[in-house]
Amino acid sequence: MAIINPSNSLVTISGLDETATIIRPELMMLPLAYKGDEFNRMGVDIITGIQDKLRQYEYIRKGGLMRPYYPGFVADESAVGKMEQNELQVFLSAGIHKDNIQSYVQNKIGPMSLLGTNKTYKNPAERLILYSVMTTWSEDLLDAFFFARRNASGENKYDIFDGIYTQIQAKIADGSISEERRNLVPTGAIQPVDNDDVSTFYAVQEFLRKAHPVLTRTGAILNVTSTLFSWYQDAVAIKFKYTLTPDQYGTFAIPGFPNVRMYPNPTMGDGDLMILSKPKIMQLGCDTMSDDEYIKVRNIEDDANIVTYNIQARYGANLRSVDPKVFCINDGSLTSIQWAGDMQGMNVYTVKATAVANGTVEVSPAKDKYRADETVTITATPAGGYVFDKWSNGITTNPLTLKVLGNTTITATFKLSV
Repeated sequence: MAIINPSNSLVTISGLDETATIIRPELMMLPLAYKGDEFNRMGVDIITGIQDKLRQYEYIRKGGLMRPYYPGFVADESAVGKMEQNELQVFLSAGIHKDNIQSYVQNKIGPMSLLGTNKTYKNPAERLILYSVMTTWSEDLLDAFFFARRNASGENKYDIFDGIYTQIQAKIADGSISEERRNLVPTGAIQPVDNDDVSTFYAVQEFLRKAHPVLTRTGAILNVTSTLFSWYQDAVAIKFKYTLTPDQYGTFAIPGFPNVRMYPNPTMGDGDLMILSKPKIMQLGCDTMSDDEYIKVRNIEDDANIVTYNIQARYGANLRSVDPKVFCINDGSLTSIQWAGDMQGMNVYTVKATAVANGTVEVSPAKDKYRADETVTITATPAGGYVFDKWSNGITTNPLTLKVLGNTTITATFKLSV
């Protein structure tokens, strides 16, 4: 949380813009500096200087080159491998935030003044305000890294690029991640039933045992949600009578797997998905070369007191490879938990739920607008002679609980009861 110390001068729109111009380079690098440690603990490779896309190539090898030779042997002329192209693309993003300059003007706090009215001297709060704005931008980037889903309509931060979890879901759908490929290990739902339950420990151990040995024996990072980690830590304490302690990087050793480090990743939100990967398989791309990256502070409204912050930069997320020797997940799921800011955002998004026919749909809580990351429950009720079939997103759970990440439209379908 940003704390503004007492000062004796007035923050002005022109002063903010002048300061933004002077410290522009450090402001634009702030997301990488401010949250660089967080990305490093995840094992994320931060790649700078990408103006459009970075093409990367992997040579995927087949096994079984060695075979005996004998008279009359016919050589196998099938390919021994193939080249795969992977692209890390960055997308132009914009931040538009409005505030009232009067929010920064003098306020009395007991015997002290906050900011003040002296227009002669440069106000040190200008830097603090700009750093606070870019800190929120940095936290938005953390939110988007896992959960963003590319949508050029650009209504919210989750539209910017396809995040890591979005890419995982797409690769499960196209078969790139599967049990057959050994980069998906089913564990079933993970959640202890009581305070003496150590099933989380065994679920993690079984997952690691079934992952490719090259991945678990040569150094890997296991990203888990904070909730799943707390269950795992409790299970270890029950089973071994000791508490896991973090190393200097904030990661934890896993009993029986000395080359795997567990990281309780707060940016993964909530859920029981485990992501096991080599370092630098997850990538964050950003453009630090273009001249269209900026932060501007302007008055473009009729009201001279309205200050508009305009931020522009390019970012992208990528899974470099899902080869089982470098990447593996379980069959868990994730739901986002908003990381950014110090307070809840405004109620700005709509949730529209309808039924095609033969039933009704109800949203709870029922409101005209919802804030980002608010949880809603949508219940489908069939008419007589019908049963619920599915939602328009393919999910068959009813009632359906979801997080509001933007304007949401969903439709229920019903079918004749048997």
